[in-house]
Amino acid sequence: MAIYQKTSEAIFLTSGYAYDDAETAAARFRGEDPGMTYSRLQNPTVAMLEERIALIEGAEACRVQASGMAAMTTALLCQLSAGDHIVAGRAAFGSCRWIVDNLFPRFGIEKTIVDARDNAAWEAAIRPNTKVFFFESPANPTMDVVDLAFVCALAKRHGITTVVDNAFATAAFSSASFASFAAAASALNRAHSCLCVAFQSSRWQSAISFCRRSISSVDIPDE
Repeated sequence: MAIYQKTSEAIFLTSGYAYDDAETAAARFRGEDPGMTYSRLQNPTVAMLEERIALIEGAEACRVQASGMAAMTTALLCQLSAGDHIVAGRAAFGSCRWIVDNLFPRFGIEKTIVDARDNAAWEAAIRPNTKVFFFESPANPTMDVVDLAFVCALAKRHGITTVVDNAFATAAFSSASFASFAAAASALNRAHSCLCVAFQSSRWQSAISFCRRSISSVDIPDE
């Protein structure tokens, strides 16, 4: 596309894509042939945005979501199952707290809420079934700041995934690669977020992509 010397990317307002033959179409929908299949799953405009955000984050991959809560829900649901345990920071966006406090317990996911500024609280909350540390830094609306180096290192030692709502700091001040987040959600504007996968990329890309397409949280190209 760079051959056209344009100053902005093209917007692909298409729902479907063409194939040379039926065999190619079948292989593509089976995931055996690279390329686009359906704009609710992939779109050239969205793919361009994901590639650029991944570069900014220093991440291996990025998956753009239709909203901030779509990003956080996808990041958590794609890896938590009944019987798992999540440790979450107390100071968080209200909808994030509702998911952790009310939705997850209905599906057998245990939770512990901690003061995210207290390093000892994170360590004390770990259980054998702890799968995720989840927090915001700076938090909304209290602006609590988490010791990222300590919490992320603690999580890695115990095989725990760290998911961070990075909407306030963004990659300009706290990138996924710099802080060793497993995943970071950064706001593109007031109503949109992107989910950046920084580590364990092959597992994350598959899990997040499947969850995103199944719940229809993928962003659309003209937004």
